[in-house]
Amino acid sequence: MRRAAVAGRVPKLRAHQLSAGAHALGIAQRFHVLQRRHPIPRMQTALAIGATWVALTVGFEVVMGRLVSRKAWQEMLADYDVRTGHVRPLVMIWMLIGPEVMRRLEPPDDESET
Repeated sequence: MRRAAVAGRVPKLRAHQLSAGAHALGIAQRFHVLQRRHPIPRMQTALAIGATWVALTVGFEVVMGRLVSRKAWQEMLADYDVRTGHVRPLVMIWMLIGPEVMRRLEPPDDESET
């Protein structure tokens, strides 16, 4: 999607940042929907869900990057270097805490009616 929307229109780093922002918004929307349908009962459960999402995402990126695209480790790790303007770690932090944030923002239906 990033290539179709912004490739050639903005610098590569800015495209990565915009893509990460869109990804974070999409994740927030998904967390919201999931919390409404299947409320998370406890903070520990929410953080376990977030940690699972992070682990699966990083695992997917490693498989795709190393085994499919044949990228070097340094090239893959560059997307996680906030010192160079990359915001991928912020998306991972959001993915970790997002279920808990939504759990706190979306009370169960029986509580919201009182």
